Order: sequence, then structure tokens, then C-alpha cells
Amino acid sequence: MSISGSCLCGTITYRLTGDPLFRSLCHCINCQKSTGSSFLAHSVYKEESVEILTGEDNLQSYDDKATDTGNYLRRRFCRTCGSLVFGVPEAHPGVVVVALGTMDDLQPGEWVPVRETFCRRRMDWLPALEGTITLQGMK
Repeated sequence: MSISGSCLCGTITYRLTGDPLFRSLCHCINCQKSTGSSFLAHSVYKEESVEILTGEDNLQSYDDKATDTGNYLRRRFCRTCGSLVFGVPEAHPGVVVVALGTMDDLQPGEWVPVRETFCRRRMDWLPALEGTITLQGMK
């Protein structure tokens, strides 16, 4: 399986190969703030499954050190359009968090989360997804 992706302006493009380790929704405050939304929908891939095709020099990094877990997450975004594209978690070397909204060629129903993290921070009006593992924190 191969998925192509890009930032909003198209400067950064990438290819994902193989299956993700998992698909998740993160409701932590930092993911809410970094996305400007109620959660971050993302897939986690092994580092070797993520190939940046164009625009690597346009990736800006922000080391998010005030996380609920206490471990920092390097958030990587396009310096031109601001799209959050990747996250690199300090606590889990060798994996890359890929923002769902940047994946270009997914088919309807192809991406379904298997878990939700930091559900204690989930918006009250947002129900838990049926069939997902729900965690109050990361674990």
C-alpha cells in the first residue's frame, strides 16, 4: 500500500509505504492548539516508511515540550502555508506521526481510527467513536 501526501500549498510532498502501525485521534490540548481543531487525526508509521519527495528544506520544526506526557514532540510543518505535516515523538524513536489531513489519495472509508488518546480532554459535544480503544491519557 502506498499513500501520497502534501501540505496545503503543495511545497512539501511525501509518500508512505506499507501499513501504519496504528490510526488514532489525539484529544490532548497541544494537538488541539497545533491543529486549530478539536483533535489531531493521524497515522503512525515506521520512519523508513515515510519518504519526503519535495520541500524537505521547507519543513520548519517546533519542539513541543509542554505535553501532557512530559515527553517532547517535534512538530514539523510547512514554513510557507503552516500545515502541520509530521510529528516525531521523543519517547518513540523510529516512528513518525503523519497528519491525516495531509494524505492526498485516501478513499472514503479507508482510514478508520483504532484508538483515541487523551479522551479526558475530548470536547463534551464529541462522542467516543464506537469500536475504538479509548484512553484517558496516552496509555
